[in-house]
Amino acid sequence: MIVIVACIIYQIESMIFCFVRKHQAIASILNDTVMPRWVVWSLFGFFAFDLITVVGMYSQSVMDPKLQMEYVRENFPEYISGFESLPNFSIYDANAFFVATVLFAVTCGIISFFILCLILANIFRMLAILKTQISASNYQKHRAAIWSLLAQFATSSVIVVPPIFFVFVVLIGIDGAQSQFF
Repeated sequence: MIVIVACIIYQIESMIFCFVRKHQAIASILNDTVMPRWVVWSLFGFFAFDLITVVGMYSQSVMDPKLQMEYVRENFPEYISGFESLPNFSIYDANAFFVATVLFAVTCGIISFFILCLILANIFRMLAILKTQISASNYQKHRAAIWSLLAQFATSSVIVVPPIFFVFVVLIGIDGAQSQFF
């Protein structure tokens, strides 16, 4: 699970960085609103910090393997035989640290999405200006690249939404939400 979480975060942040690179390419053509190198490096630092911190916090929120069977015996005795037959499983208790991990990850996700929206708004503003300054063929290439990145980002989001929904269903505690998934 930790590797999957890391890959999902890395994939989304990499896509956002692709938008940053495209933004810089269009801005350099217009000599308009090119982000200073320190801003680009700050974004890179934020994404690296987010990735490392969320993965680190998530890896620390797993229940101690020695206590997992005891937890199942106490909370889900009807499933003990099923768990005993599993060669490998992890239990994440929705304690304060786990909730803090989820809230931190969601906050970083919202900040990343806000950064993406700002960059996209500026890209589309620059494309409107660029349309009058370059050939129609070059304009279409830039526009197609942006829409291609947006399609890739939307496809990547399909991977992220179901796990986030699942975590919130478990955290909110809808009647029997945890036991229904075993």
